[in-house]
Amino acid sequence: MKISCDVIRDLLPLYAEDMVSTDSRKVVEDHLQKCSSCVKALNDLREPMIDITTELHGMELVKKKIRTRRNLAVTTAVLLITSILLSVFVYLAVPVLLTAEEAIESVTALEDGRIKVQYTEKVVGRFNWGHGRGYRALLCYKIRFRDLLPRDLPEGMNDASYHNYDIEGLEYSGERVVYRPSDDDWWYLGCQDGTPETLLYDAEKCTIPPEDIETYGHLVDRRPVMALLMIGALVFAILALCLRRFGAARYFGYAAMWFGCHGAAMLLITSGRMMQVSQIMLHWLYIPALGVLYFATGVVAFKLWQTREDG
Repeated sequence: MKISCDVIRDLLPLYAEDMVSTDSRKVVEDHLQKCSSCVKALNDLREPMIDITTELHGMELVKKKIRTRRNLAVTTAVLLITSILLSVFVYLAVPVLLTAEEAIESVTALEDGRIKVQYTEKVVGRFNWGHGRGYRALLCYKIRFRDLLPRDLPEGMNDASYHNYDIEGLEYSGERVVYRPSDDDWWYLGCQDGTPETLLYDAEKCTIPPEDIETYGHLVDRRPVMALLMIGALVFAILALCLRRFGAARYFGYAAMWFGCHGAAMLLITSGRMMQVSQIMLHWLYIPALGVLYFATGVVAFKLWQTREDG
């Protein structure tokens, strides 16, 4: 009886694995001697089977990417929360120079030659200078944290009286200095540029006009630095966009982020106003700390976004 190829091919898997009886083996072998197509089918069965086990190296790469992304997400969250908390602390804690409208409630000339200044509740500190050149200057600052606290000041607590005198009008009586009333004008300095902003006390004989009064050396203007930082951030951002097809675009982007973060830190701390000399060290401690923290947060967040894009 002639056996068809279909029957033989049903037996070939068992034959290849040596799992057939002696009679079935003989039948298959007799057929294979006459049928080349079945021989080919047997050879295909005997070829090594493809190993479909998972490649360990590939799995390690996947695990590494997942671990990296998780670490970046945690780091970004920690840096972001730290940046927010430190920014709020600095914003509330650093001294802020006040305008005359914010600081001065009233100014009164006393009969003994002094002037009495009543400050608003915002004022927590003040500076006053006299150069004996026909004018004296005053500048006040606040701390935002104090604005959040309820303040019930006793009457007169925010009053201050000053001797209005000219250096050339000093009289010495033994070891005691007698302040003699003079013709000084009292000016409130502008917190933006340090020049006289508001005339608090108008002396009748003062001859020095405000435009001739130079900016006080006690103040430091950081607005040009802040402007340069912002301009640098804009220039590097434009370069990064123009060169985004090249590998160097990333570094221009980092440079833009660096300048922008430090400019933002300076704006947060100074509010775009002048700084008093005694506060410089405090401000220069906060500005780089916040700038570097903002920059690190931005870089880590960017790398986290890149892992999302790669995934």
